[in-house]
Amino acid sequence: MSGKKNQGLLFGIFIILLVLAGINQIVKNKKGERTFKAELLDVTADQVTKMSLYTKGENYQEIALVKKGDRWNIEFKGSTYAADRDLVQNMLDEITGIKPDRLVANKKESWSDYDVTDTTGVRVELYGDKKKLAEVYIGRFSYNQTTRKPTTFVRMGGEKEIYAVEAYLSMTFSRDIKGLRDKSLFRGNRNDLTGITFTYPADSSFSLSKEKTHWLVDGAPADSATAIQYLNSIAYLIGQNFRDDFNPNTFNGNVFQLVLQRNNKPPVEIKAYADSAGMVFNSSENPETYFGDGSANLFKKVFKGKSYFTPKKTE
Repeated sequence: MSGKKNQGLLFGIFIILLVLAGINQIVKNKKGERTFKAELLDVTADQVTKMSLYTKGENYQEIALVKKGDRWNIEFKGSTYAADRDLVQNMLDEITGIKPDRLVANKKESWSDYDVTDTTGVRVELYGDKKKLAEVYIGRFSYNQTTRKPTTFVRMGGEKEIYAVEAYLSMTFSRDIKGLRDKSLFRGNRNDLTGITFTYPADSSFSLSKEKTHWLVDGAPADSATAIQYLNSIAYLIGQNFRDDFNPNTFNGNVFQLVLQRNNKPPVEIKAYADSAGMVFNSSENPETYFGDGSANLFKKVFKGKSYFTPKKTE
């Protein structure tokens, strides 16, 4: 009889322990402890010297973003292009900082539902010191209009689990070569400019120079409002249409040149070539890239005549 009592006592203790364990788990969950890892990548942006992208826009062929000193280059199908440094840095900061909101699936059969397979979404590989640091599959994107919260679904390489993260990763990384290239001609601040030299064909060259707070055109006072308006308009210049076919070494037409002098910074030289297919632009800040300007809007914006800066006579 005592044996049955002992068995009953032991069973009762076991049930109590199970209940206590359940209560303890509920308390832990209420405290906010996760049932999955809090960090997806143990990598910082400054550790990365190469980032390889595999996107649908380029048929999942490798787009290699390679760091060269303080610049980033795009290597694709045997060609090399200058990459947008600010964009690459933003991409690295975003992907190395992702944190999981929740675990949405943990089986391979669910990968296609969230576009995190080898042939859907975007695959990102991060390298540093000649070794792979991380691999991320960036999948489907959604946006909750009520909470105004973006969600991207991701999977880590070699793992089955799919996580929801609060980020615009899918939109940021789904780019083709053109979307990754450096489109800049000049990125500056008008307050840094101290002088501008306009060198034109047919001896129509002139210069703007800053004297304290005033601007002069060939040594004479310039129209102040017009000068400031012009400086603001050229402080950020970008091209859009790449002219990779253009060769300045074989060009024999007219060339227009602008040299921007700056405080404590190297000058920036911008050239415009009067090509038969339209104006072609190049900048010393992005020397290997040429941009077309078929409508000549960029040319009209940048290359003004001397009379534009001369004060207008009032009657």
